[in-house]
Amino acid sequence: MKGMPTRTLAWLMMVGLGASACSQPVSPDAGSTPVEPEPEPVAVIEEPPVEPEPEPEPEPAPLPPGPVRTVETAEAHARAQERLLRGGHLPLLHPVPLPEEVGVETTDVSEAVTEAEAEAEAETEAEPSPAPMPGYFIPVTDPDSGPALAHFHAALQALVEGRDPDGKVRVAMYGASGTAADLGVGYIRTYLQTRFGDGGPGFVPLAPLSRWYRHNEVKVQASKGWQKEHAQVRSGRLDGHYGLLGASFTATKKKQWSTVEPKKKSTSSQELAKVELFFLRHPGGGSFRFSLDDGPAVVVSTDGEELGPGYHALEVEPGPHRLRVETIDEAEVRVFGVVLERNDPGVVVDVLGIDGTRGPNHLAWNEPLWADNLARRAPDLYTLSYGTNESVDEEMSIPLYAEDLRAQLHRFQRALPEASCLIIGPVDFPIREDGELRTRTQLNEIIEVQRHIAAQEGCGFWDGVAFMGGEFSMETWVNADPPLARGDYLHFNARGAARKGMALSDALMYGFDARAMLAGGG
Repeated sequence: MKGMPTRTLAWLMMVGLGASACSQPVSPDAGSTPVEPEPEPVAVIEEPPVEPEPEPEPEPAPLPPGPVRTVETAEAHARAQERLLRGGHLPLLHPVPLPEEVGVETTDVSEAVTEAEAEAEAETEAEPSPAPMPGYFIPVTDPDSGPALAHFHAALQALVEGRDPDGKVRVAMYGASGTAADLGVGYIRTYLQTRFGDGGPGFVPLAPLSRWYRHNEVKVQASKGWQKEHAQVRSGRLDGHYGLLGASFTATKKKQWSTVEPKKKSTSSQELAKVELFFLRHPGGGSFRFSLDDGPAVVVSTDGEELGPGYHALEVEPGPHRLRVETIDEAEVRVFGVVLERNDPGVVVDVLGIDGTRGPNHLAWNEPLWADNLARRAPDLYTLSYGTNESVDEEMSIPLYAEDLRAQLHRFQRALPEASCLIIGPVDFPIREDGELRTRTQLNEIIEVQRHIAAQEGCGFWDGVAFMGGEFSMETWVNADPPLARGDYLHFNARGAARKGMALSDALMYGFDARAMLAGGG
């Protein structure tokens, strides 16, 4: 600093350096202003924004107490009744919900007429009113895992919206004589095809399973040289190579033939366009000719390096085709059946019943062969209707039956992990002796096993006894005017089968129709 003495400048520099080194304010005695330390920064804690509590989800609207009635469902029921009953009977009243106050004990349905039906009767006073009929609407009981028919209903919705990959929703219905007769099953087929489109008759065996075998849409005939084999037949090889149906037909001579052709009044088989044969391929297998109508025959060999499923498919111009299979040598030919479908989008129902069979017989079928056939059909829903024949096996162990049923369902789950599953419980089957009805205890135990395991294994359960009106209700069905069941207190006639088909169709479609009604504000 110019003009300042050297000693004064040195002293000022020393004071400044000392103050910096000590980080202390300069003493007032030194003639400087004190410096206050900077305050420590204060952390600011921001409170999270208070989000409004979500509004509780509205409770789902209650489902209707019974099946949804629309013009569409009424038309489908009318068409199914006409098809099954040949138009010779009055319309059947719709089954109504089981009255809660009486449970399943009742068989009195004299007042079981819905308001809609009463209105319909009032509008058609010129027509005779049908007599009250037994039979109640029983919904499918869902398993612990959720809605049993969710996949089936989703497939139907995709079909309606044109999103289904091949334009088909398939149903595989397994069972004993009540299934094999294709009466109640035939009703369901016609009902679903009327609503969602006719995809064709589906799978049929290549020879009659018995002398009274029938299919609602096609006629099956065969020469006498075919050997029938399935697990309920206690003779033969019992090797389990039975395919999709659980039954095979073998010929070891040439010129053994089988024909499948549409019935005259059939609707589903009039426009057949896709035909596929299912057979067993095995070392040394023989050959057969396969022809449609009067056209040229195609030779199909069943020879293969190893035992396994064989298929032969072809597409033809739509029409009411008649097909014929005929062996051409003496090497063994073993066939299962033929699939008949239409080009049209729609529903296909395979009737897979064998007279007198039992559910545990499934476990005697070669699983890889059967599973390959089943996966090829790719049903969106499979149903199992067994238990009545088992109920007469008095030595049968109920714990073993439960174990076998679980094993059956596991087989299906391995083959069809996404498909819906439904166990159709047996109908009422009392013991009648000396004019008295007695409880068939074994049957009641079987029903409870089915109900319990269905809940655990992801299947729906439909209560056939509740549908009929409870224990001993079969008496009402046998003595109805006109009768609805036969004197064996087991089998329905066509009218009774239509009644069951009606109730089961409503049960299958209940969730689908109820959701559609609620979505539409109905």
